[in-house]
Amino acid sequence: MMSPISALTSSLAKINHELLAAWASPTAEGMAKATEAIARRFGSSSRRSSSLSGDRMIEAIRRVRDQNGDVDFRTLRRACYGVTLHLASDDYLILGDHACLNMLLAAVSSHCQQPRRFRRLYEGLLTSYLTAERTGRWFGTQLVRAGNDQLRKFLQENVDLIQSIEPSPEWVGALADYAGVLGADPGDRFGAAWIAGDKAPFQDAMQRLRLPGTSWLAGETIRSALEIALSLDHQAFATHIPAFLEAAVEPRFQHLRDDIYVDLIKRYAAIPSPPVHAPLRDALVSAWKNPWLDRNDPAWSRAGAARSMVAGWLKLDLIHQFFEVLSEDGRQDKSRFEFWRKYHDRMDDVYFALGSRTYWSTNPDIEKLRRSMDGRLLNFTGSESSNNAFIMCMGDIVVVEFSKKGNAAYRYRRSDLPLQDAKQAISVSRLKREPPGKQMRHAGNNGYSWQELFARVLGDQRAAFSAKPQTGVALPDITDFAFANAIALEDHRSKGGNLWLRIDDADPDIVRQLSQWGFNYRAGRGWWR
Repeated sequence: MMSPISALTSSLAKINHELLAAWASPTAEGMAKATEAIARRFGSSSRRSSSLSGDRMIEAIRRVRDQNGDVDFRTLRRACYGVTLHLASDDYLILGDHACLNMLLAAVSSHCQQPRRFRRLYEGLLTSYLTAERTGRWFGTQLVRAGNDQLRKFLQENVDLIQSIEPSPEWVGALADYAGVLGADPGDRFGAAWIAGDKAPFQDAMQRLRLPGTSWLAGETIRSALEIALSLDHQAFATHIPAFLEAAVEPRFQHLRDDIYVDLIKRYAAIPSPPVHAPLRDALVSAWKNPWLDRNDPAWSRAGAARSMVAGWLKLDLIHQFFEVLSEDGRQDKSRFEFWRKYHDRMDDVYFALGSRTYWSTNPDIEKLRRSMDGRLLNFTGSESSNNAFIMCMGDIVVVEFSKKGNAAYRYRRSDLPLQDAKQAISVSRLKREPPGKQMRHAGNNGYSWQELFARVLGDQRAAFSAKPQTGVALPDITDFAFANAIALEDHRSKGGNLWLRIDDADPDIVRQLSQWGFNYRAGRGWWR
């Protein structure tokens, strides 16, 4: 069943969009087209449409301004329809010129003893008020907002007068039924109804007031509905998230998108131990890009602490995508994904080196995946086209996993694998260097699983060890050392033999440690004890 907000966005999509292009252009020509569209929507005769042509409206605005409001009725009426229009060539708006606005409203009031004339002027003011381009830069000034509020109060105070005239057109009846449209919070009634599942009031008001889908009233309705949703309990709030995400990407709500996203993610983060919300994550990453990159700080600044939560979600998703989608045996063997997912919160940075097959793929899902990797995506060269590499940075440790079956992982000190200079590409030879890298094979050793051995190398004190080798020495420390340094270990003590580490005496650090443990070196064979 479609949620109320989904129904809202669906209904808005059916409402006429013809004003969108015209209102987007801050030029006299754009305003002329917009005013003609307003006249077609609100006017009922060809004579009215002709008299409200863009050029004549602009001329009327200038005459009201330059002649201190002393104009004929026809000019006054045209100026009423243009009271919220910005003249780009003049950088002028009546709402920001309080002296002119006062003169205009006083001129309109002078016709109150002629009710039908007064209603025609009132209709122009109402039309302009309800279709004002509130997202324009000129609308954000304190002067213009004060002028707009003065206009709203004038319309509100004179509703009774226009309703006393018979016969009443449909829009007059709509104002009576939806008086809140001229209130300080015009979206409240509609927002509350939508959250409750009743879309009829909003649709009826839009139709009877003959408002375009681009009217700011639609945005105010979304704002009000969101405010109500944010106050609901955790479960009820979460049910509305998909619908608000759908609304946020509507072109007419572009100016509200970031406000919607900020409110949604902060409220969701307030839920105790919130589960991953994939649609919310994808929407934010698409809009604000990778949350753990410094270059995206301006976009993510308003998200606060919720940013780290989304960063964790993204890393977890990318780990899943790599080990289950890009890896050769990912769908059959989930062990690598299950292991590394436990470490996603320790990864302070990750990189993805994609082979040519994935890097240049036009598959929509792969293209979406590459966008998620933006800023940490590298072209993987020198390897098979189907091979990919996942580079995980955890403090001073860097671990590289490969997607092709049979590849060992490699561990580096962070200083041994600088990635800042990789720019757009990295070769397989850089990721498989030994030394300084150390191989980490996905195979058990001396009773330990590879997962247990990996965990020890990563310094994970939480790791549980299921197998204990039967020896009389502190083998775990020796086993960890051997694994970390890619040294083959052979334990023959159960048969009366020795414990061997198959490595030469070239590395002074290794020699020092093994000597301290009491090992002896035999040329050509390695270290024994």
